[in-house]
Amino acid sequence: MSDEPLVSAHTALEQIRKADQRWEAAIGAFDDYPTRLRTLADAARNRSRALMLGELANIKQNPRPGASSIRALAPELAPTSSRPGPKALWQRFDQAVKQIGVALEQGEIVVIAQAFNDLSTIAGELADTLTGDQRQQHSRRSA
Repeated sequence: MSDEPLVSAHTALEQIRKADQRWEAAIGAFDDYPTRLRTLADAARNRSRALMLGELANIKQNPRPGASSIRALAPELAPTSSRPGPKALWQRFDQAVKQIGVALEQGEIVVIAQAFNDLSTIAGELADTLTGDQRQQHSRRSA
């Protein structure tokens, strides 16, 4: 059995670069919480997919020493900020962020991709919950 790449390294690296740019833009956004979380979920899912493409191209990820100490993606998303929504979902979000750091420190591309995919799912759930909460508040004000 051959370990020949299923995708060209050039294609995979280009997709990873684009996903990284999208990720950085999502982290730096200043949208309302639901919009920002949805953008973050989409960027994390995109990054996960690009990393899996990198796996198919036999690209190796260098470990990032110290990455496991990451606690927040941005100050307003940190556990110490006043984040709206269910505390339990935010705790899952924080755990997913921590898992990304652990995965980056290990440097295994498939593990990193899974960590980003997990964050995508949780950020999407948070965005859905907060959007629902905003609709309920709007309905109450309109009534």
